[in-house]
Amino acid sequence: MKQRYQKLKRLKIDPNSCVDLVCDDYTGKQYISKKVFKDASPLVIHQFRTEVDVLSSLHTPYIPELVDVQESESEMTLIETWIDGVQLDQWVKMHCFLKLGFRKRWILAIYKCLEQVHQLDYVYVDLKPQNLLVGQGQIFLIDFNSCIHSDATHIASASSFNYLQRENDVSFRLDTLAMYRLIRWLYPKIFSCASCGKLLLKRVENLFVVLFGLK
Repeated sequence: MKQRYQKLKRLKIDPNSCVDLVCDDYTGKQYISKKVFKDASPLVIHQFRTEVDVLSSLHTPYIPELVDVQESESEMTLIETWIDGVQLDQWVKMHCFLKLGFRKRWILAIYKCLEQVHQLDYVYVDLKPQNLLVGQGQIFLIDFNSCIHSDATHIASASSFNYLQRENDVSFRLDTLAMYRLIRWLYPKIFSCASCGKLLLKRVENLFVVLFGLK
């Protein structure tokens, strides 16, 4: 039987999984295919199922939309919308002067994404420039396979970008600290001194509380 989604380009592969740009034979649209092999480690399979669970419950224009989920004897596959964009770290290198308007709009968009993740009782965990895509003047949050339920007792995977090494508990504060570091990374000159950094962290924490009621 002919497969519905035809591979256009291999984006990533490792012993446990692969990611492809595919084309839907029915609609002609391009999507991202994330495939996990059933002989992969239990952690990888758990992360795959977590991503499916989170994406199926999120409804915001700033993340990929879950289109399809397939399973065979040897593999599990999720199909999500393809976002034609550039990773934030690469985009910043190409645009040395980040305009104030972009900054405000993007920070609020990221906050809104995190809000929805938290409302599902998940912590996003892996907030970093490589998981943010810039396209059509918007910013998009991708890769939800590192999300951890808020009642988890430990962190199974983590990003080297954020403060997870200093946090012993799984809480929404992990995303607050990651957001703090992301803003400092975007504007190192503004928040270079220790006092400015502490003030920024306090403002980020307060914004989470005001917008989302997170403690």
